[in-house]
Amino acid sequence: MADKALKNFQAAGLQKRIELRICDALQELTHIDTVFDLIFMDIEKQDYQLALQHFQNCLRKGGLLVADNVGFKDADGFNRAIAGQPDWRSVSLFSYLPHHSPEYDGICLAVRQ
Repeated sequence: MADKALKNFQAAGLQKRIELRICDALQELTHIDTVFDLIFMDIEKQDYQLALQHFQNCLRKGGLLVADNVGFKDADGFNRAIAGQPDWRSVSLFSYLPHHSPEYDGICLAVRQ
C-alpha cells in the first residue's frame, strides 16, 4: 500500500510535500512533534480511540480529522468518545457506494475546537 501511495503522490506532483512513514501508528504518535492541518486515520479500528488522545497535540485547532470505516463495531469507542468531547465537532457520514457497505464504510469528519 505504501508503494501505491507513493506512486499516487508522485503522479499528483506532491512527493516533495508529503512524508510517507511506514511504522506502528500508535507508537509514532507518541514521537510526533509536528502540528498538522489534516489527519486521515485508517488504522485498526480498535485503536481509533487510543489515537484520538494524541491528536490534541498534533492537530492544530481548526484542523480536520478524517476517520475511515467508523461503522465497524470496533470503532464504537471512538465514535462515542469523539461525540462526547467538547474539543471536537464531528459528523459521521454513511452512504451506499458500489462495493461498499454503509454499516462499515462510514466516515467521520471532525474539526478540533
